Amino acid sequence: MKQLGVQRSYIGEKTNTLDATVRNLSTTHEYLNEVRSRLKGTNMASESADSVRTQILQQASSAILSQTNSRHNMGISLFQA
Repeated sequence: MKQLGVQRSYIGEKTNTLDATVRNLSTTHEYLNEVRSRLKGTNMASESADSVRTQILQQASSAILSQTNSRHNMGISLFQA
């Protein structure tokens, strides 16, 4: 019975961590959407500005995907433990 309590506590702790991560990613996603909207509304002066914008969006998307995959894997490992 004690072991069950320990496991439930551990799962609760990890759930809280995942919830915080989801909130953080949600905030980041909202920020990136705002940035994307601003960039789309801006009249780009040259092709180099378009290139920079694309690079920023690609890097941000990669970062979000990396964090999401990391948290997903952590969630899966909780249930395998």
